[in-house]
Amino acid sequence: MTTVTDINGRSINFDAAVNLMDDDLREELHAQGMETEQAFLEAYAAEHEKRFNEAFAPWVGGAW
Repeated sequence: MTTVTDINGRSINFDAAVNLMDDDLREELHAQGMETEQAFLEAYAAEHEKRFNEAFAPWVGGAW
């Protein structure tokens, strides 16, 4: 299990968060070759909010 940190400093399961990601957006970012899972999560959360006009729940500590 890979653990990453959300915006509030809490540890979350990266694989579980990935399962909730939009497939198209996830693949677009994956193609950019992020260095770490943490960097990927941060980039995904930022793009998710831009694209869907809502925060990515695992990133902000929301219910998921």
